[in-house]
Amino acid sequence: MDNAASPATGLRQPPNPGILAELGRLLATANSQHRGALWRLTEPGRGLDANVVRLPAGASVDDHVEETVDVLLVIVAGHGLLSSGQGAADSALTAGVIAWLPRSAHRSIEAGDDGLTYLTVHARRPALAIGRPGAGQGAFGPTPTVAPNSRQLHPPSISDVHAPRPRNGSDNCAR
Repeated sequence: MDNAASPATGLRQPPNPGILAELGRLLATANSQHRGALWRLTEPGRGLDANVVRLPAGASVDDHVEETVDVLLVIVAGHGLLSSGQGAADSALTAGVIAWLPRSAHRSIEAGDDGLTYLTVHARRPALAIGRPGAGQGAFGPTPTVAPNSRQLHPPSISDVHAPRPRNGSDNCAR
């Protein structure tokens, strides 16, 4: 899927459509204790970011707010809970569910007893604008900034996924 410049015109060629991964193979070869991305969209020139993420049983992504982009979440295996952190009822996540996570909305995800695997898709985040005159406005709105005394620029990344919490023996999806 090369989109290099054409030698004849010097113009960049659009990328060609194609298969990027086989979901069945990703799921079949993933360790049930794997935590994080099983696959990431890395094609040059893309306008989207996408990841297939695996959370082992009881693992979670803590409450956070994504200020920059809306996120589409497609559950491909396992089950879990989606919480808004704002008093709304938790939403059950099971294979085949498609959820919308609007920008500026609180959200957290907790995997059930069999873990949770999901695809996330969102517009590619704008590049950081550090120290440029006129900085602070990206192609998709305000450029993210780092809060004082903070190490995080974006909401928890795949590497920030938490280890499973101690279990009380009940299925955490049946709250």
